[in-house]
Amino acid sequence: MKKLVFLLFMMSEFLLSAQIPKNANMIIITGDESQQAYLKQINDLLFENGYGIFSSDPAQGTITTTEKSYKRGNIKFMFLVKEKKISIRGQYNTGVNSPSEWYDVANKGMKGSPALEAWNVMTKIADAVPGEKEYLVK
Repeated sequence: MKKLVFLLFMMSEFLLSAQIPKNANMIIITGDESQQAYLKQINDLLFENGYGIFSSDPAQGTITTTEKSYKRGNIKFMFLVKEKKISIRGQYNTGVNSPSEWYDVANKGMKGSPALEAWNVMTKIADAVPGEKEYLVK
């Protein structure tokens, strides 16, 4: 019985990890909203989560946040909204040795690492937006 439970646990871990590719660095959300509705929704979401807007261009469908601190450093996001799709990318720095050096947020690193913590922050933002999620390595 213990072996069966262990086997089921291992299979579920494998299936969950198979859904999000290692090193994925972009999240695409596909839904039914218009570009204008998505831009408003993202602005509201960012405000509610304490992010400032560094730049926004509704005609191009882009939003870039100011940097915000998280568990392991600072993080900022770039959104592109086009035809019922939202693309999310992020950058983080650890603020320790070289605070001006930014790294792409990606699904990598060990549990508790700055890289994986940044990925968790980005997926939390993406999960707050309704729609089908796709994780890409670009």
